[in-house]
Amino acid sequence: MVEELSARGVRKLASERELTLTFDASRTTIRRALAELESQGLITRGLGRSGGSFIAGTEGGKETNGLTSRISAPSLDYPERKVSRSLNTVTGIPQMLQEQGFKDGTKVISASMDLASKGIAEDLQIPVGDPIVTLLRLRFADEKPLSLERMHLSLARFPDLLEQRLDAVYGLLGSKYGVTISRADETIEAGPVPRASAYFLDIPVYTSALIVTRIAYDDQDRPVETSVDLFRMDRTRLTVSSLNPRERGSTSLRQNF
Repeated sequence: MVEELSARGVRKLASERELTLTFDASRTTIRRALAELESQGLITRGLGRSGGSFIAGTEGGKETNGLTSRISAPSLDYPERKVSRSLNTVTGIPQMLQEQGFKDGTKVISASMDLASKGIAEDLQIPVGDPIVTLLRLRFADEKPLSLERMHLSLARFPDLLEQRLDAVYGLLGSKYGVTISRADETIEAGPVPRASAYFLDIPVYTSALIVTRIAYDDQDRPVETSVDLFRMDRTRLTVSSLNPRERGSTSLRQNF
């Protein structure tokens, strides 16, 4: 944002009051943002009638106005940058986070052998009561909880799975078992987080989360895993590319939710 304003000839940022109105944020949040920009050497700040927030090296120059600030508003990542989860690709969370510049992390809370219930058996296309692997994993972005996942896989198809490192399952399936995830059917809805899940996600009980129910398939269109993910809504943004069927050669339309 600062580089963009500088390129436009802007030298002085709007006042704190104008910024709070522009970004619909508290003055405390605006001051934290300005302090961060100052610590990075991007702006300087002065006191008194001639004071204010200046782009570094341009003190005393041309002032911004509310319109300029509003145009630049989407560039501010305060109070916290969100993780973009594309609905158009099948990518493991570690890879997704790395591609967006986040520090990824996974904690395997539990890994056990269970017997397939009717619903899981239908999803995996295996007999009811067949042994399955059940994983409960907590995902982190920049060392803060992002999502909680419960995944089920057929033990007969993936023997010795419980003896492996389970922080990046999609990569493991490819390297050890020669299975590549080709597509996934997902449903996404908002719903309250129960007590146990809220504890792991570090949010209040019954806070709304994005609930992603998924069945992933290999290149032979066979089910590989079925899972339910709870994504913190305050840390996640969904993106989808939509294409007009009448203009298949045109650029896709990108929507952010």
